[in-house]
Amino acid sequence: MLTMRLPNRPTTLFSTVLFIDGQPVGYQLISSGNTVRLMPDSLLAITGAPEIEATQVGNGWRLYPELDRNLADQVLEDLERFIAA
Repeated sequence: MLTMRLPNRPTTLFSTVLFIDGQPVGYQLISSGNTVRLMPDSLLAITGAPEIEATQVGNGWRLYPELDRNLADQVLEDLERFIAA
């Protein structure tokens, strides 16, 4: 019997809302390996909302691009709440 290994495919974990400049923006969190991509979930949001990449490093997360403190705190709070380290 031949068993085929599938590559590590990205998986949509959940959706969340982050506040950017006081405006709510919906994001989908997509996981692949030790990286989670936060992608704005509407075309309108893409123009003013960054796509964010979070990579698990040790017991914490490295965020790219560099975010202002408020947005970084929101992202880290959601990651800690919904993703088991």
